[in-house]
Amino acid sequence: MKLGPEFVKPLELYYDKAKRIQGFSMLYLKTAKLFLLSMLASKSVCQKEGFDEGFKKKIFEKIGKSLLSAHKAGIQIGDLNQYNIFFSAKGEIYWIDTDSYQSPSKKHSDTLLPEIRDWFAMSISEKSDFYAFAVLAFQSATYVHPYKGVHKVYKSLEERCVKCISILSGDKDIIIPPFYEPITNNTVLSQFVRI
Repeated sequence: MKLGPEFVKPLELYYDKAKRIQGFSMLYLKTAKLFLLSMLASKSVCQKEGFDEGFKKKIFEKIGKSLLSAHKAGIQIGDLNQYNIFFSAKGEIYWIDTDSYQSPSKKHSDTLLPEIRDWFAMSISEKSDFYAFAVLAFQSATYVHPYKGVHKVYKSLEERCVKCISILSGDKDIIIPPFYEPITNNTVLSQFVRI
């Protein structure tokens, strides 16, 4: 099974006379007309562009479906972060940085943004991809990373993650940013608490 067209990857390989790879072709993205996934975590951008809860849900459903198809093909994304996925105003998604993916024949470099790293995982896996997906979805829904804000004792993101002190933990020593929008759907909230 191959990755779908939403993954920006080599399409054709070009060889020299000695049959050595000399280059490849790829889809050209007009990024000036696209948005990085990080934009869905900006309240002002979402209000300006009309990216409401329904639109965000559509984007994350597509990302989830693509993620499942990659896993079915034996590929783990690894660095599933808010700067490696573009989307259009029509809701199309485009995955970039595909050369870093882990496949059956290539290990991931383990170079990840701390914000999406599963600090309990020993290596890149489907589980660590789903953790990153959940972090990005939470951030998009609430405008705050689940382990951000200021904690009076634990200052680093890694410490907060390892000690499971998220915004949802109820810890009284967390100063939550004022732009945080709590999740009101109890079913969705309980899923994030479990994650």
